[in-house]
Amino acid sequence: MSTEDLKGTGGTDANWSIHCIDNIYLVSIPENWKVIKSDRFRTVSDIKNTRFSITNYQGTEPETTPMPFAELKGWSLKMFNDFITEGEYEGIDDLDIGDNYIYRAFKVDDETQYYFYTSRLILDHNVIIALILRVDGTYDEKEAALIKKIGKSISPKVLSI
Repeated sequence: MSTEDLKGTGGTDANWSIHCIDNIYLVSIPENWKVIKSDRFRTVSDIKNTRFSITNYQGTEPETTPMPFAELKGWSLKMFNDFITEGEYEGIDDLDIGDNYIYRAFKVDDETQYYFYTSRLILDHNVIIALILRVDGTYDEKEAALIKKIGKSISPKVLSI
């Protein structure tokens, strides 16, 4: 997906920039989000009402086949249920299960959190990629579309030989 394909989505006409995450894959985000020094990839919007982070989970053993989607789906749905039952998040009825991702939003205090989980087989390792978009205020379909566009922009980093 090119940055031109992303322009104008998610309630923003901002240009998009490509970032390399943990030296294993690329992701496109709005250019006006500033990267914050952290233990993981984090950004904040220029008006500071939107925060975004990416976390990776991967095994240590080499793999030759991608993680079965049913496994990612089960893991994600359990986590979403735990958010509601243990974390006292308020689930928003917008669960979306695509070909290779699971998405859902939650109301948490004065913000809405949008979660997008996917997995990729990258450099012989199954990598679960968790995207979290935290926005001040109430649920907005444009923000849901935004995190899905970001998640769908993920691609393995091409290694030069």
